[in-house]
Amino acid sequence: MNSFQVESRRIDTGERMVTVLGEIDLATAPELAKALKACRGNVVVDLRKVPFMDSTGLRVLLTEQNRLVDAGGSLRLLVGGDQMKKLFAITGLAETFQIDNAIHPAENASLHSPG
Repeated sequence: MNSFQVESRRIDTGERMVTVLGEIDLATAPELAKALKACRGNVVVDLRKVPFMDSTGLRVLLTEQNRLVDAGGSLRLLVGGDQMKKLFAITGLAETFQIDNAIHPAENASLHSPG
């Protein structure tokens, strides 16, 4: 059985962080959607402890990003593992989302640097 958790808290950057633990799929995506729908403003979704995500999870992230941006906010993803980075790359969504590997911008320099 899949152990899935979603936690939400305000972080020192002023953003709302939604931390996800476990697989995001048809069974768990509604819980993620509920947590994100409760957020306003600038949101960070920490996916560094997510080993797998299917198209249902991707749809939730796209829907909530659109909602937040339309309301003047943003959605930023923290992605750590190669498998998750590959998922966003092969689906073409790496260009759609702001994807980082750390909470603070200075720690993300190596991820966004060319070469």
